[in-house]
Amino acid sequence: MRRTAAWLVAAMLAAAVAGCYPELDWRELAWEEGHLKVLLPAKPSKAAREVVLAGEKVPMEMLQSQLSGMAFGVAWSPLPAGERKAILDAARDALLRNIDGTLVAEREVAVRGTDALGREFTGEGVVAGTPMVLAARVVAVPGIDAGRFYQVVFVGRKDRAEKVDLPLYLGSLTVVP
Repeated sequence: MRRTAAWLVAAMLAAAVAGCYPELDWRELAWEEGHLKVLLPAKPSKAAREVVLAGEKVPMEMLQSQLSGMAFGVAWSPLPAGERKAILDAARDALLRNIDGTLVAEREVAVRGTDALGREFTGEGVVAGTPMVLAARVVAVPGIDAGRFYQVVFVGRKDRAEKVDLPLYLGSLTVVP
């Protein structure tokens, strides 16, 4: 899972050298392959890689976009075997490690399109001397295929994260059967 969010940190650092903070232009993206809809502020690029999720290697598909010191991403993978709570704990901890972060807030949330509860959390850390914020929503959904794991992640400089409507972004995840 460490590699799962590493692309977000790398993308964010690359975007940090970009120009002024752009106006976010939220657009709903329907990703049929991922069985989801989500808001993203820019046209995303697609990536895929194998990751370790709760001790099991799984293929993960990702969409990501970058804007001036910020990275936005959504990903899905087959749901590994195991207790859903343990899977969500492992995902949270792996994402926080990518910014050498500590957990600031966490809560259970309803995820549209499913009766599975998800988890939303925020962490703060430092990457290359820069204060960072990570906000994410993770959910383990049984039933689609053999089950799916989803994550919606924001990583950005702390001063820029304050300008992003994180509840809008994280809450936009909708699972589509």
